Amino acid sequence: MENLEDFNEHLKTISLNDWVKLFELLPEFEKTERFGELVFNQKDGIFNFPYYDSSDIVTRFVKVSYELKIIPAFDWMNWEEGKEVLQSYNNEYFEKYDIITLCKFIGTIIRADSFYEGYLVSNFENRTIQKILQSLKNKIVNKVN
Repeated sequence: MENLEDFNEHLKTISLNDWVKLFELLPEFEKTERFGELVFNQKDGIFNFPYYDSSDIVTRFVKVSYELKIIPAFDWMNWEEGKEVLQSYNNEYFEKYDIITLCKFIGTIIRADSFYEGYLVSNFENRTIQKILQSLKNKIVNKVN
């Protein structure tokens, strides 16, 4: 993860071909209806805590996000604007945010899943990730052109 102070410089080093690795997932997101499932595990009569088993597309999204290093290091737990936007029913229109802020949204969702089991899957199912990623794609493509 890049420090937020150095993040803008890091973003400049990501080529359009590298961004495409992330953006090419969008059509698959649109076709996917279930991004994971809650698994209730019982073995030898002992129940374990349920957990979310993410689909392959979710795993690939997280992997590419980390490979591109588009998850900035910042105090995401205390980012009030981010919380408000991500908790809103419809989400806000993500086109109004810059590239860094869109990456902060992605990072917040991915990192929050470690504390709130299923948060990442739910943000795929309610199409928040897709909205953020589409806005990010629009910004990157416009910047190149």
